[in-house]
Amino acid sequence: MERIFFVDYENVDTGGLDGLSKLNRNDAVYIYYSESHSRMTFGLHRRIVESAADFYYKKIRDKSKNALDSVLMEDADKTITDTRADYYIISNDKDYESFVNNKKKKGFRVFLLPDIRKCNEVKFNWLKRTIKNRFVEDNRPHANQYDLTDEDIDRITRWIMDSESKRELNNHLQEMFYNEDVKYIFSRLRDLTYNL
Repeated sequence: MERIFFVDYENVDTGGLDGLSKLNRNDAVYIYYSESHSRMTFGLHRRIVESAADFYYKKIRDKSKNALDSVLMEDADKTITDTRADYYIISNDKDYESFVNNKKKKGFRVFLLPDIRKCNEVKFNWLKRTIKNRFVEDNRPHANQYDLTDEDIDRITRWIMDSESKRELNNHLQEMFYNEDVKYIFSRLRDLTYNL
């Protein structure tokens, strides 16, 4: 799953980037900063360089109130186009809530969170609910139902989040299911694994 992060560095500072080590090659991080908030520690710099994610920086020179917020939302509005991707605004600023809610109403997965670490929790819980809905609680006549425990669902969710390729995910699923079932499961997870 592709994830795009818009970081209001002026608001969250270095704490908003907690969780960088969990980012992967499908993630992109846009950091918006101003002259008054343009410094980072060597430790944070090292974690950014070591991360598999792509990083982009945008310095906001306009010193007027909420200038950074406006530019971030304009850029996010242009970028939020894929309903299969996850979008996160990293900020404690409640001014983003209306923007986020409007995007959600249009079918986009957009979240307002205080740091990147929380994104993994949101993603894990959303994937877990989705898997449960599709494989345990789906009562449609043509749907396959599985007797999965919460631990099974947690394992499948972790495999989806941690796998670097469809082959790797397939190998993990083979540990739990027969080959026919793995094919069916992949067909039901296609929208969640499109960029593996």
